Amino acid sequence: MAASPQPPKSDQSTIEARAKILWGESPAAVLAFLRDHGQDDQSARELIAQFNQERDRAIRDLAVAKIIHGGLLILTPITGYFFFFLPCLYFIDRWPLVGVLFEVLFRITFFLGLYGLWKLIDGIFKYFFRATQTGDLADFTD
Repeated sequence: MAASPQPPKSDQSTIEARAKILWGESPAAVLAFLRDHGQDDQSARELIAQFNQERDRAIRDLAVAKIIHGGLLILTPITGYFFFFLPCLYFIDRWPLVGVLFEVLFRITFFLGLYGLWKLIDGIFKYFFRATQTGDLADFTD
């Protein structure tokens, strides 16, 4: 079986430079890397600008996903109020164990709502302050 041909060195350095930007390395370090691999300054700066835009788009998309997930999780205590807390008030005198179960379920939805609020705030911060985000993009998915 024939081995697949290796890409040219300049293509490989471009792929590595893109990965470095997505991993959160500074543009100056990536510029030095591209210079070391034979790229001229103008084309290297254009590539870095393109890779930074791609990184910003990826951070924005992850932030929007966090905002949506957070917004949906914030709705859980509201629905939990109707499905768990109001029945708790009804059952607490008649069947105390069932009332306590509904109260525990409502408290769980309350903490899910707090987690959703945190995700919403985190997503808004990452959306509006993308330039301050450092580090690997894989770290933004939590």
